[in-house]
Amino acid sequence: ATASTGHAFETPILSLKPTLSVRVDPYAQLFNPRKSYILVGGSSELGVRIATWMADHGARHIILTSRRGEKALTKVDGLYIRHLHQRGVDFQVMAANAASKRDLTKVIVGARRAGPIGGVFLMTVVLRDAAFTNLSQEVSTYMIHLCTVTHRVLVV
Repeated sequence: ATASTGHAFETPILSLKPTLSVRVDPYAQLFNPRKSYILVGGSSELGVRIATWMADHGARHIILTSRRGEKALTKVDGLYIRHLHQRGVDFQVMAANAASKRDLTKVIVGARRAGPIGGVFLMTVVLRDAAFTNLSQEVSTYMIHLCTVTHRVLVV
């Protein structure tokens, strides 16, 4: 039977109540200050800006990695990092190859010294210009390898 008339063969009519709007505070704490956050492949202008945003929202232990470590940073990045240190953020830049289990293990061990790991951002990029449909099996396999190595190191 339907809600409108009680007849079994009528199309039911559903009345949905409007949802309440929820206000999101853009300045709210999104990250736990007691946890560590790792940006794998994050030693770039984008990584430093994301780390600054994370610190603005509660993160206090942040590690950025790249194959070149601090050598990958610009002078402007250095200014942002100095500002983060002045704000009391434990901010580290480590040289680590994201495809190396040994390197990522070092990063994970260092992060765990500051606190339990709250999140890992996989930001690795090796620029190879090509249309997505023309990417080789090698590139796809490499990306799967990076995700697998990161997962295995975190689970250990």
